[in-house]
Amino acid sequence: MAESAPKQAWELNPLVKLSWRRWADDWVVFDAASGYTHQMDALAAIALMCFEAGPSDLASLSERVAGELDLPSAENVSRSLEERVERLAKLGLIEPLAP
Repeated sequence: MAESAPKQAWELNPLVKLSWRRWADDWVVFDAASGYTHQMDALAAIALMCFEAGPSDLASLSERVAGELDLPSAENVSRSLEERVERLAKLGLIEPLAP
């Protein structure tokens, strides 16, 4: 029987130093380490806050974010979160967790 591929887990980049601001549905996070400010929607912001609390794979992250936003299905959230996680990684805010 073939082994299934391990789930990719992500963690907050240890070099980032985040400061948050929220206006209505808009979130802004300033990374003091890079000097960059990032605007994001609630889904991306809650995901990044979850990574601040600790590493997570996409399935666990989807459950946590769905709970935080009082959404009925983590499965629907997972599709949208996958894009957000990729973007957060490209921005250098999160990184793959070493196996």
